[in-house]
Amino acid sequence: MKVTLDLDALLKAGKITSAERAHLLALSSASEAKHFANILKVFGILAVMAGVYALAPSLFNAAFQSLEAALGLPGFFLLVAVACFTAGLRFQSGFLMALSALFLPAAFLTIDHAKHTIKMISASRWALLTLQLELMVLCGVASGLAFRFAALKEKRFERPLIIFARVSLICALAAASLPLSDALVDGLLGVGIVLGVGGWGAWKGDRFVVNTAASFGAILFFFYYLKIFGYGGVSLIGAGMFGFAMGWLLLRYRRNQSS
Repeated sequence: MKVTLDLDALLKAGKITSAERAHLLALSSASEAKHFANILKVFGILAVMAGVYALAPSLFNAAFQSLEAALGLPGFFLLVAVACFTAGLRFQSGFLMALSALFLPAAFLTIDHAKHTIKMISASRWALLTLQLELMVLCGVASGLAFRFAALKEKRFERPLIIFARVSLICALAAASLPLSDALVDGLLGVGIVLGVGGWGAWKGDRFVVNTAASFGAILFFFYYLKIFGYGGVSLIGAGMFGFAMGWLLLRYRRNQSS
């Protein structure tokens, strides 16, 4: 688990000694060095791939087209997601884990029936609502499994799995908060999911989940609030007051968690 501490403030408050500060700073430096080493590895891999493409673009294109022909575009995206996930665990790279979490829904969205569903938007809003729900379930299950495995005893995989889980959670809440139609009843599904996730985060004491749910909840609130009450002066003042209230509640929640 990653913890952020202000060592100077703790030292000034008398909660740690100078020796403890030096020890914690040394541990932080070692972790930071490892973090930057992983970043350099990722950039090295990307540079090699870019160099190979620059030297032999036809070979690279042929390999890509062969994979796409053999696996299909969804299979290709899924292969990239699995490769990024495996490399992310191997090299402890949050960047690769985040890419894996993004390629997973991309693979789903390129499935043929999903393309046909998007084309049916004009015929029925339920088709798009079904696609939205499937995407939320996919990202939600991926996030839940990653959180679950991150809690196991193998602590060296904890941080990459948490990053994967968080990015998947963001994708799920982004899908839930998309205003896909003018019908207010369609927005209730997203509101319920965002509130449920935020409540679960508060119960578990996970500030990231609470803050993320609050952000997407604010998107939903402002969209439907302004849709119902319009853009008049009074309605805008009310929306601004809600924003201030939400920020105050989040700060108070964080203080309570810290104490």
